[in-house]
Formats: sequence, structure tokens, C-alpha cells
Amino acid sequence: MQNLLEIPWQDLPEDTFYRLVEEFVTRDGTDYGEHEVSSETKVNQVIQGIKCKEYIIVFNQEEGSAHICPGPFPG
Repeated sequence: MQNLLEIPWQDLPEDTFYRLVEEFVTRDGTDYGEHEVSSETKVNQVIQGIKCKEYIIVFNQEEGSAHICPGPFPG
């Protein structure tokens, strides 16, 4: 995991942060339970999760890409 760096969400430009969360929410058909949840609601839930450290943003130096992962960062 040495090629992964945790990126504080506050360090990202607001539009980049939002697009990263949107991509995470729409990447694969995440199941949010019995009731359909709007994309906007899902995005807001993930944003809150990031702010509460339920999710973290990591940068993969080898791939040159950022990802959202369950938090907290190991190590």
C-alpha cells in the first residue's frame, strides 16, 4: 500500500471533489436498500461519509488516479 496516499477532501477543488464523488456513486450499481435513492441523495451521503471519515480519498501514485475507499486509512 505504499503507493497510496490519503488526500484530505479539503485539499481538492470543490468541483473536482464533487465529480470524484459522482463517479464513485455511479461507478457500479451500489445497492442503497429497499427504496430507490436519487443520485443527488447518494452523492450527499457519500460527501457526509467522507467528512466523517467513513470514506477516504486515496491517490494511487502508480496509476495516477484517485479513488474513494472505506476509511480510515490503514497504517
